[in-house]
Amino acid sequence: MSDAFIIAGQIHLAADEYERWLASPAPDPDSIDDWDAMYRGWFWKTRSAGTQWKPSSTTIEGVLTRTLGFARNRPFVVLLRYREDHFDFYIMSVMGNDDAMFEELFAVFRAASSFRRADGTDVILYWPALSGQIDFGAMLATALVRNNTCEFADAASLAMAGLDFDAVQERYAHLEVWYTAYWDDGFDEDSSAPRPEAWARPQFVDRRFIDGG
Repeated sequence: MSDAFIIAGQIHLAADEYERWLASPAPDPDSIDDWDAMYRGWFWKTRSAGTQWKPSSTTIEGVLTRTLGFARNRPFVVLLRYREDHFDFYIMSVMGNDDAMFEELFAVFRAASSFRRADGTDVILYWPALSGQIDFGAMLATALVRNNTCEFADAASLAMAGLDFDAVQERYAHLEVWYTAYWDDGFDEDSSAPRPEAWARPQFVDRRFIDGG
């Protein structure tokens, strides 16, 4: 299994919903009542969620700003961008799995369901892959985000929501392209080192998270 672990997805929120979500209190483990289903049906189906972490900031915006800080001097990729009616996110740790961080991020992204009023279902994906490509063969966990409801999901639950593997990969293919563009644009051709502040470009990170860091 890869040492790179990724949580990624897209959440549909109107601009005012997005602002209220970011300003809301950061969730704690008690905000989710189905931790026992996190890994069910996926590659780590015998594993249990830890749920021993505490919020890393007082607000959701603070959690995301702090997470972006990891990209400044640690092997992380953190892409956070709002566009018109949706928020895209792609967060990779290249230093191995950090259960507490990814559990907290699941809680943060799932919390958007309390503010979301769009039609349909959004999906949060968690998998290991240095290539950045979505890999259902090694998928670790997924969650479905709807209006006022959210839940961890297995493959059958995805299919019941009209989101089989092919449908999910097609819907979120732009996240893979986004990740690839980050690397293509952020590194000098003759060096494996990133350009200064490669993590801080507007096509990858909204300025609000940089200014708040």
